[in-house]
Amino acid sequence: MASATVEEIRALLGDTDELVIERIEETGASTGEIAEALKARSGEEPLDPSSSRVAEVIAILDRFDADDDDLDEQPYVADGVEDHT
Repeated sequence: MASATVEEIRALLGDTDELVIERIEETGASTGEIAEALKARSGEEPLDPSSSRVAEVIAILDRFDADDDDLDEQPYVADGVEDHT
């Protein structure tokens, strides 16, 4: 699976903070994994992520929703999710 490009992430997320797009790009998630995360957050898919990248994307989006524009500049990794880099 190829990692999603910034343009693909923007297309999936719409009008979203650039820091969120950057963080999601850093996960290496594919467009399918990002779509799965979005569906999981909307209740369309089970909350059991199929990969650590999906879990990371969910965590990034959840954190952004909770903190809105109070995101810090440090890389964010979901609790209990191994870094795949």
